[in-house]
Amino acid sequence: MQQSILARYPARSLRVYAVWQSAYERDTLDAARQSAQDLLRDDRVRHIWDGDNAIATWYTRKGPLESTAVFIWDAYYLYTSEAQWKDEPSHLIDAGHPVINGM
Repeated sequence: MQQSILARYPARSLRVYAVWQSAYERDTLDAARQSAQDLLRDDRVRHIWDGDNAIATWYTRKGPLESTAVFIWDAYYLYTSEAQWKDEPSHLIDAGHPVINGM
């Protein structure tokens, strides 16, 4: 993400919301903070800790990606600048996974 998106598109208007969650026992808030520092050091990235996996659970049930897991993780969702979240997010351009090995 840092090299393939953020470095290639330096526009200040680009926003990235990185949602860190607990997919494994080792996935803690401290581990997420360290990963945020190691992987996504950019002012345009807002880091969010989703310790109860509410966001991931919502995307598993209602999102565009298919998953047999309890909740989806290591995925991305790309929206236009007009996107808004009312009952659901609007203006989806693309979605996919994995992020870590797939970008």
